[in-house]
This record gives sequence, C-alpha cells and structure tokens, in this order.
Amino acid sequence: MILTLLIRSDISPASTCKAVTATQTSSSNDSITSPPITTTTSLTSTQPTSTLHTSTSITVSSCEFVTVHTHLHTGQYSVLKSVKENEAHVVNIKGSKDQIYTIRIKEKHNEIRAAEIYNQTVFKIPFEWLKPCTVYTVSVDDCKLSGNNIFTSSKKVETLKKTVVTSVTDNEVCLKGEFTGIQWDLTECVEITEQNSCAHTHTVVLDTCNYTMNVALPPVKPQINFKKTIPSQFEWMNKPERCNAALLNINCINNENSK
Repeated sequence: MILTLLIRSDISPASTCKAVTATQTSSSNDSITSPPITTTTSLTSTQPTSTLHTSTSITVSSCEFVTVHTHLHTGQYSVLKSVKENEAHVVNIKGSKDQIYTIRIKEKHNEIRAAEIYNQTVFKIPFEWLKPCTVYTVSVDDCKLSGNNIFTSSKKVETLKKTVVTSVTDNEVCLKGEFTGIQWDLTECVEITEQNSCAHTHTVVLDTCNYTMNVALPPVKPQINFKKTIPSQFEWMNKPERCNAALLNINCINNENSK
C-alpha cells in the first residue's frame, strides 16, 4: 500500500496549504516562441511573491508532498502438524474468509510452490509438493507470522518401491522414486561423470536422511574410434573402469554420398 502525505512545517497552523501559479510575460513586445519554463519552490508564509519580467511560468507552493510506503497485514498465520493425517502439515490463517491468501513454500530460500486459497483459513500442504526428510519454510503474503513457519516434511519411514528413469540426455539422467505409501516428490537429475558411469545405485542426500535408488546409470558419452579393417573394429576411447565394453551396442548406418 502507498500513502501520500501532505506535510507543511514552514507556516503557522492557522494558515491553509494551497498552491499559487503566477505567469508574467516580458515587457518587451518581441515574439517569444520557446515554451515557458515551470519551476516549483517552497516559500514561507512571509515570503513575498516576486515580480517577474521574463517569460516564466512559476508555481509558488508552501506545501510539500511526501510519499510513504507502508505494508498492511490482513491476518496472522502459523504452520502446524495435522492431527488427522500422519506426516501432514497445515497452514493455519487467522483472518477473513473473504480474503484471497497466497501461500509460498520455500526450500533453502528457493520458492518451490505457491498457491492461492479463498474462503478457507486452513490449508493442508500436499505431499506431492514435498520431498521426504526435507526442511521447508512457509510464508503467506500480507500476513504476519504468529507462530512457527518452519517444518520438516517427514522422517524416513519407508523404502522406495522402485525407481523410474524419466529422461536421459548425453550428460544427464533424471530419476523419480516411487513409494508404496505416501507419494513424496523424490526426483533428482544426475550429471553423468566418469566416477558414476555404469553405477547400479544412486543415493539421494536429503536434510535428515538419505534414499538409495536402485538404477543402472548410463556411461558418459562414448568416444568411439573406428578402424577401417575387415572385419570393422571399434575402440571405446573413454571407457570408464566400471563399464563393460561388451554391453555397448553399436549400430552402423550406411549413408551413401549424394550429389
């Protein structure tokens, strides 16, 4: 919210605050084509108005306008653990039900989710938004914190059912862990290096626990040296120590030169 205050400290309390505009043209009869210059100054209540003999438009004002930025809170909020559902957390807002509130969830100062709620003052944070064993901070726009706003999503209470590869590029593979119970958002994209090439597991390090994903990681992008012999020979130039060259499938495509 922005407030504009009208402040006058240079005149007596009985005086009123008003602006006087005076225009005085030159006593010469010469034609003036340039536009008038407008200046604004603050005068005391005893300062006389000057007599002008040049083409000037002057605004004399004994008022000063000051812009003040202020913030208005429309409610209070806190984060509580749900008494109805295990591991769930709710945002409790003390305010008007007719107000639209924006709830923001942050992980290590990075905003991961934001949601607007209307006609309700209790909001349950969906499990699908959160990783397990992770510390989060909650804020509500235009609301003042009245309790705790930091919570840990869960303890490590279950193992992964399986790991799904969601995408693969030349230097990265993205993984998603699936649980048997609560479906937490356990996803991570892993950069493929020589050290983790062809590994059979990947460990996700969280704030209060770790999860091990059973997955076969690909090797770094192979560099193949082709020898024009009969039969043709291929040499894997950058093969990581953990990788088995026999498991590398090479497909040859016959591309004929065309004019």
